[in-house]
Amino acid sequence: LGLAQEQGFDTLIVVQPTPYTNEKFITPGYGLYERTFFGNTSRCVYSLFTIDVFAVSSRHRIGWEWGFPCTSGGAAIEWKDDYAKYTSEERALLRRLAEESVKDNVLKALTTLGYQ
Repeated sequence: LGLAQEQGFDTLIVVQPTPYTNEKFITPGYGLYERTFFGNTSRCVYSLFTIDVFAVSSRHRIGWEWGFPCTSGGAAIEWKDDYAKYTSEERALLRRLAEESVKDNVLKALTTLGYQ
């Protein structure tokens, strides 16, 4: 908060990887998720975090929201048991999908908090 104040900001937004107990198989942060249950497979590139919004002048948290992960749907990439097995093109796709997930979740969270 001190650095934000020194730089003249009035609001600080902090994005933090956060565990979500309802989805224990998803690691906080971002990644590729796949789960098979009774023959049904779901896979997606996800991001999982919370966003805290602080008023810099008062140093108080004025809001927070989840950046929830996807838990269903299909990702455009096949699950592999080792990152080294992905081609450079697949790694680039994983990165792009993870970046899109983070961006989408940040925008949804900020919109829910009343920021646009």
